[in-house]
Amino acid sequence: MTVFTEENPAMTVEGFTSEIEGLEGSNLRSVAAAFNRQRFIDSLLEDGFSIDDVHEIFVAFAQRFVQTGQRPPETGAVNLLRLAREEGFLGV
Repeated sequence: MTVFTEENPAMTVEGFTSEIEGLEGSNLRSVAAAFNRQRFIDSLLEDGFSIDDVHEIFVAFAQRFVQTGQRPPETGAVNLLRLAREEGFLGV
């Protein structure tokens, strides 16, 4: 599995979502926490990702939390619990 780092955001959206699909447990939580900061989002945007791309990456995190039976975190730049609800992964 590729190691995510802020210094290595040069992946495609599909690459990010593929890697996210392989995360579980504390690894999922730690990677999501590292990504879910405004500084990282800004670096993605600066590297040419669109806001829709960034949204898709965070949707993948929200979905993965639900798939693995974990409550998505509400803290960080993006409220993943709210996103999971908005995307229909969780009941209201």
